Amino acid sequence: MDVILDIIRHIRQWIGTDILAPIITDATYRRGYFAGIMTVVVFGLFVWLRIQLLMALAKIRAFFLPSALPATRPGPSGYDRALGCRDGFLRIGCIIIVIIVILAALAGFAVI
Repeated sequence: MDVILDIIRHIRQWIGTDILAPIITDATYRRGYFAGIMTVVVFGLFVWLRIQLLMALAKIRAFFLPSALPATRPGPSGYDRALGCRDGFLRIGCIIIVIIVILAALAGFAVI
């Protein structure tokens, strides 16, 4: 049991001295740390936007694909496919606007 408590104590000291203390005392470390966090957040946002874009394209593609005849199981009606196509186009437009805003913000940070 003492070995486990010693390991926990060493991990706590390592986190306190090597990670948390420089964030509080060193401005350069803090700036780099938060730049790394923002890089991960922006990258994650682009991955999420890519997934949303692929889902919107699938809805648009589903509208233009012919339906199999005869239908072996019930599927979405033509009206539902048209709504999906419209939603896909709106989603793609919003994604393009968000990507432009993010790139403009990143370009502004690069200039500073």
